[in-house]
Amino acid sequence: MELREARPPGRILQAYTDEVTATTIKFRIVGPANDGGLPITAFVAQYKEEADTWDQYEVKSWATDQAEYVIEDLLPLKRYNFRFAAENHVGLGEWSQEKVEIMPSRAAPEKPILHVETFHGVAHTPYSNNYELRWVVPPDNGERIEAFEISYTPVCFLPFI
Repeated sequence: MELREARPPGRILQAYTDEVTATTIKFRIVGPANDGGLPITAFVAQYKEEADTWDQYEVKSWATDQAEYVIEDLLPLKRYNFRFAAENHVGLGEWSQEKVEIMPSRAAPEKPILHVETFHGVAHTPYSNNYELRWVVPPDNGERIEAFEISYTPVCFLPFI
């Protein structure tokens, strides 16, 4: 039998603000240098409006295999305090230094990210009468997206003679 001592992980090294909209914020998190002797299972965020105390916080937790860590349903033009910790099977590590973010005002939504194969900047289809267009719904910037507008121009390639 082999016994090993494990502890909660150390403090996370950094939480970078990656993208901010009026109601969402995306972070990239750099885990702690010390995992406490066990793999880190989650990153945890506590956040609150700046005027509130840490007794009135919200919590968001993510598995560590995610590339993006997003907090949603925030309020436009509010100041928020965020702090982060890593977690393993022993428990939660120390909280990071507080990070303050001011949410921007509501705005037009971002452009959707299209899943399109192109050839020289032109989308193509093997069909003569239809095309399947797929996209990722963008951040709404504080207002519900009611519709998408799609415009297109038919293009015909002529064979070289």
